Amino acid sequence: MHRLQCLQCLALFLGVAGALPPIGNKKDLLLRMYASQLPAKACVRLLNATGPIGCAAPAGTLSTGQLSLAEDWREAAAGQTVLVVPLEELPGFLTDQQHNADSAASIAAVLVTPGNATEFSPADGFPMASYAPYTQSGYVWNPPGNGLSHQRFDIPIFLVANGSVLEAVVHGAQNNSEQDHKGPLHMAELEAGMAAQGNSSSCLEARTCLPIGGHSVLAAIPPLPEAGPDPSEGALPITLVVSHMDSTAFFQPEALGAETALSGLLTMLGVAEILGNSSAPGAFQRRIVFAALAGEPWGYMGSRRLLWAMDQSHASVAGLPLHHIDQVVELGQVGRPALGGPPLFYLHSQSGKEWGNTSSLVADFVQAAANISDTRLPAHVERASAANPGIPPSSLMSFLRANQSIAGVVFGDFDTAFHNPYYQSHWDGPAEISAQSIAAAAHVTAHALHSLAAGPYSGPLQVDEQALLTTTQELVDCLVNPDPALECPLARSLISATQKSPEHYLTVLRSPTKDDQDPDPAAKSNMERFLWTFLALRSSLGPGSRESSGGKAEEDLSCDPYKRPCAAGSACLGWKFDEGAGASGKCVQASVRYVPSYSLQFVCQDCDGTATFYSPDWQMTHAADSWHAAHGWPPDPQWTESNWQQLRLRIFQREPGGREQMILLSGLGLTFCSAAAAFLAGQAHSRRTLPTSP
Repeated sequence: MHRLQCLQCLALFLGVAGALPPIGNKKDLLLRMYASQLPAKACVRLLNATGPIGCAAPAGTLSTGQLSLAEDWREAAAGQTVLVVPLEELPGFLTDQQHNADSAASIAAVLVTPGNATEFSPADGFPMASYAPYTQSGYVWNPPGNGLSHQRFDIPIFLVANGSVLEAVVHGAQNNSEQDHKGPLHMAELEAGMAAQGNSSSCLEARTCLPIGGHSVLAAIPPLPEAGPDPSEGALPITLVVSHMDSTAFFQPEALGAETALSGLLTMLGVAEILGNSSAPGAFQRRIVFAALAGEPWGYMGSRRLLWAMDQSHASVAGLPLHHIDQVVELGQVGRPALGGPPLFYLHSQSGKEWGNTSSLVADFVQAAANISDTRLPAHVERASAANPGIPPSSLMSFLRANQSIAGVVFGDFDTAFHNPYYQSHWDGPAEISAQSIAAAAHVTAHALHSLAAGPYSGPLQVDEQALLTTTQELVDCLVNPDPALECPLARSLISATQKSPEHYLTVLRSPTKDDQDPDPAAKSNMERFLWTFLALRSSLGPGSRESSGGKAEEDLSCDPYKRPCAAGSACLGWKFDEGAGASGKCVQASVRYVPSYSLQFVCQDCDGTATFYSPDWQMTHAADSWHAAHGWPPDPQWTESNWQQLRLRIFQREPGGREQMILLSGLGLTFCSAAAAFLAGQAHSRRTLPTSP
């Protein structure tokens, strides 16, 4: 009782503000004095061939200042300030500060609140315009685009979207404003030190950064020819179906890309399920190859690396030569909820005699839409406006650069400009997509591709529309919704996830494996392993085979990718890394591949996945320079991310200087009094216990 009374008296003496809960114990007192160290959602430092972008403070430093509302920070007391800025005001505010160095010098950091933004896209108005096969680089495909993601800010900028964190930040800034930034002040301390400096080349040499990278995933129906030359005579033509597996954002780790990337990816998975379940896919007259590309927001890194692998006849693309690909169908932003009636989709293509003829491809999609008009999942399809300068920002730009004769289309829910108000933003979440629209997009696409691959005499494609809608909603739950995410039943049946949330921002590739097909979870993300397993299951044509050490096929189809691998042309389906020594899968007849995705100007010397996870030796290479020049590629951007220890935010209250000195002296006095009281009490106790003389 005496201890609690002392704590309460000390708290009153300190003059801590009364907006917090009453003090009942020591923990309450500490909460009054310091907020807990809070996990941060931050804009981080990225680097490319020319220098840094993104946000950072020098490594090993703390950015501390008084909390201040954006509208009154100029009236704040002298010293550093941590500004609280609503999201909708962030672009204008940062632009102003870049042109006003004197006022910006007093800003220690920025905390961004959700605000009331009806649109926010940190990408450019024409994302990656230099890759376009036309010259109208000023065309605006992304009207809300403000370009923040490609600018450099030498201060920490954190997103505060969590309820309790947001409440503490807003309360502190408002309290400071109400008392004219005098007296006890609410402070913020941010740790966001980034180690990398210069550009990607210099930071790789200094080992202060790592490449942004991952793995694309390929699957084919019917399976690709086994490793080795694929003679042109009798080879099947290929329609490549492309989607993106990741996105980015100003607050990079918070990227989700529900409409930006995942709507097209989920559509592709739905198409794979429909065609894999169709009658006799092994008898298709055209091969359908699905490509979930990793790293496309980073200078079309995934498609560029895939095309380079084809040019070099890399093992990861064996049986997939570029000259057999005569059609590309890119599934872009397709998840926009329909506003009454069936969803409307547009086919974008590059016009001109020098480009592949897409008229038959467009006709197949339009006819497919007509054929499903009376079903539960109808869709309308139109050719995009002829007034457009060409195809929108897309991976198709890469494939047309490598082969102009490819007939390519981009399938999307927009015509002359994106409808997505949050393109490549952390707000591009579940609310921006509809499972019904995605299922309809998969439905019409599957019908069009079946018509192309199966031929005119194969009969109509049979689709269980309710099953398709159910699968689509499961995929949304697993890969888009924050809950259950990878704890969903579908994901649990496919992989052993190392975390609940799938990776939507590509992040860094620490160390590739010697064998690109090694499923090591230290080198392959949960998202990559989920896609590999889903596509292996849906594209499988039945039991595969397993080779013994003598090279003969065995009847036992149980497999382990490390101890009992499947034969060429088969995939080990169902093996999970965390099930111990007895873990096994089954060999199935399927072609599903991992293809590395990182800058073509980076090479990891002697890297071997887990063995070199903490000591990768990344270096620069010029092996692809002549290939880049031959196809007129823009310079490889060489994307990397800076090393950093932790991202942390702390909110606390600071007393005025005189009060702090008084508190110190009072504390010393209290300590002295306590020590004196203890001493006198000890003396008194000793006198009472001394033995009396006889």
